[in-house]
Amino acid sequence: MATKKVTITLEAEQVEQVRMLVDAGRAASVSGFVQHAVAVALDDVAGSGGRCWRRRSRRPAAPSPPMRERGQTLHSAAATVVPDPLAAVRVAGYTGNPPDILETTDDGASFTQVPGAVSGGQMTPYAIDTNGVPGTFGVAGDFGRITIYDSVAGVWQTSAPTGQIIVGLMGIGNHWVAIAAAGEWWYSTNNGASWTYSGGYLNYASGFSILTVHAAEAANGVWMATGYDTLATRTIWRATSAAPTNGASGFFGGSSGEFSLIQATGTANLVTIYGIGYGGAGNVWYAAGNFGDVFRSTDNGASFSTWRNNFPAINYDVSTNPDTDTVIVASSQGLYRWIAGVDASAGLPGGIWYAVAYAGDNTWVAAGDVGKISVSHDDGATWSPAAVPHGAAIYNQITVV
Repeated sequence: MATKKVTITLEAEQVEQVRMLVDAGRAASVSGFVQHAVAVALDDVAGSGGRCWRRRSRRPAAPSPPMRERGQTLHSAAATVVPDPLAAVRVAGYTGNPPDILETTDDGASFTQVPGAVSGGQMTPYAIDTNGVPGTFGVAGDFGRITIYDSVAGVWQTSAPTGQIIVGLMGIGNHWVAIAAAGEWWYSTNNGASWTYSGGYLNYASGFSILTVHAAEAANGVWMATGYDTLATRTIWRATSAAPTNGASGFFGGSSGEFSLIQATGTANLVTIYGIGYGGAGNVWYAAGNFGDVFRSTDNGASFSTWRNNFPAINYDVSTNPDTDTVIVASSQGLYRWIAGVDASAGLPGGIWYAVAYAGDNTWVAAGDVGKISVSHDDGATWSPAAVPHGAAIYNQITVV
């Protein structure tokens, strides 16, 4: 769901009270507190017979006006709260035991550990996502470990429903889906407190298929995953139910589950699709894979076709600024950027980048190998490296909460 920045005027005393909560660690930020207050108010209205729309924020995040002074601006008599888009960014990476789960509190100059973050022990993170509730996010990885921070309850939920590597994690409200690398999946209906096996796999082309899953994201009312089916390359999976619970089972029952199999068109390459991202507005999605292929959907993920190609790069992730129609891909050959479909990649950072996310207000974050996290405040035209806790870490996951 697209979002919009608004200006809220509060009494000076109320602003000071909110700032005291932030300083005491009881609220993540002034903007986060206000977003949570709005969500609670909407729920109250819905409970009394009114209508309520739930805020959804994942890659990409809330669109905003072209440029402004970043950060939070507070005036004495009445306060204008201007959200800092980077305050909602979470980055995960592998450093050993435990992994880095990071945030920034200084406009992207540095990233530090999220206070109280737990992982259930050693874990290489392979997935990260939010469930649309401001401040709530989850991280998952090897040993089947999943850790979710419930911002409403203020607690971490850590589980290991399987011993397999979890490579896809996505949520809408209290319902989460976790997908293993081989395509089996589990779901939670209580915000990660417990998990239930779906009974099978993502749908597969035939009983002779071998599945490999790489990424997942839920947005705009659909649940999406990407990877590779040996008998259906350029593979994307899609579920449209509000809360998926049924996996495909049986040797020849590959089409019995809720996640339908979609084969992207427009290329003869044997493409593995590594990343997927909602376009932030309308029914547009993007997916990125090897052989330099970038795919696009305009029907909310029901079909995909080749949109651009930056061969010989292996594309790992993709995100979009819907305000400016800017698309950025993280790849093995650096960051690639298109504006309204026109290549604007000249001068962008090279090297290996595993994740990229639009945070709002023309602000972007990218993460990669050898401790790389960089931030852009001009819609991806220029990038500045951020200080990180571990210079040798592999930072491979980003979400916007």
